[in-house]
Amino acid sequence: MEKMFRLMRRCTKNAHLRKIWMTMKLTMVLLFIAISQLMATGTYSQSTRISLHLKDAAVKEVLDKIEDNSEFFFLYNSKLVNVDRTVSANFKNQMIEDILNKL
Repeated sequence: MEKMFRLMRRCTKNAHLRKIWMTMKLTMVLLFIAISQLMATGTYSQSTRISLHLKDAAVKEVLDKIEDNSEFFFLYNSKLVNVDRTVSANFKNQMIEDILNKL
């Protein structure tokens, strides 16, 4: 504690030290605010539920249907993902994450 008071007394004498001290305090406050904002709460992507009823549809069609019914947008490489594969999607009021995992 004594060191802190000595440092503060030096800061009042030297303007450049005072500037550094204020910059450090401001950085710590902003860092604390940024870290506190990282806590995720029920966001749109975690709570969105949709219903899909498609039979023998390509994966691309299922993704297009999800894009139409939600605010999601999918980017994929057709060389890495077989989007022409046919699937049956019969989901009722399920989260989009669960639908994508089952596809």
